[in-house]
Amino acid sequence: MKRFITLFAAVLLVSACSETTPDHRADMQLAAPGMHCEGCTATVEETLMKMDGVDSVYADLDSKNVFVHADTTRSSRAALEQMIDRLGFARAPGEE
Repeated sequence: MKRFITLFAAVLLVSACSETTPDHRADMQLAAPGMHCEGCTATVEETLMKMDGVDSVYADLDSKNVFVHADTTRSSRAALEQMIDRLGFARAPGEE
């Protein structure tokens, strides 16, 4: 049941993907093709949640996407993507 609720939350984030509200908060969908296990998703979620301005993070292992709701004046899409890259999840295994 918990997995269903989490997936439902991700669907809501996707439906509002890249929409920005007047207070500069946005829902973003980021690629993380290097995630291959639940440990990977936990690392991504925990790390991005520590970034300034990030309100929520859901890393979906099946789609290899990360859904983030954040204040874009405090954490930009580029900064989030850079962190995913630093964690080693920006490329699928075997990609350079």
